[in-house]
Amino acid sequence: MAAPWILTRSAPLIGKQSSHGGAGSNLDTNSSAIFPTLQDLTRNSTIVVVATIGDVAATFNYTDGAHVDTFYVFNLSITNYVKGTGRSTILYSPGAGGGSIPPVKGQEYVLFLRSLTRYQSCNPNYDSKCIYPPTPPELTFIATGGSQGKFLVQNGLVYGMKTLYPQWNDYVAVDANGVPLSSFIAQISAVSP
Repeated sequence: MAAPWILTRSAPLIGKQSSHGGAGSNLDTNSSAIFPTLQDLTRNSTIVVVATIGDVAATFNYTDGAHVDTFYVFNLSITNYVKGTGRSTILYSPGAGGGSIPPVKGQEYVLFLRSLTRYQSCNPNYDSKCIYPPTPPELTFIATGGSQGKFLVQNGLVYGMKTLYPQWNDYVAVDANGVPLSSFIAQISAVSP
């Protein structure tokens, strides 16, 4: 198996992951697609933003009878639209399950997001496990590819979920480990539509 693409302060290592890895059913409910490159992740996102996590706007639960997953919807204050345009505040549902550590109010992220109105990850008419947030779909976004579309910003440096939580995100092919925010944004901006 080739090494996943890892963005670092030095030259990136580029490659594709050949299989899904061990995420299994812990893959975020937002999407089961694996995005092997930053280009794929960007092109499959409605918007890409730099944003700060705000208050919890809503919570909702899903149970399969054996356990209960709690989902959160957060207010996001948008600092910068790297791809697309929109409101200065939107709603964000990071999902539940492995690899979906709920963000903390005040944390800054680069988020690759899909609109619930444009990309529905499942059809509740055909999938009994399909659930959606109790918030307006036109204002609610989910991370593209689940954990693949979430990058924490700390002290101006970007970190991917695979770097932060490797035990839950071994399937993630695009990662960042201490990449300067300006460099990460430039790489996203360089992707043609």
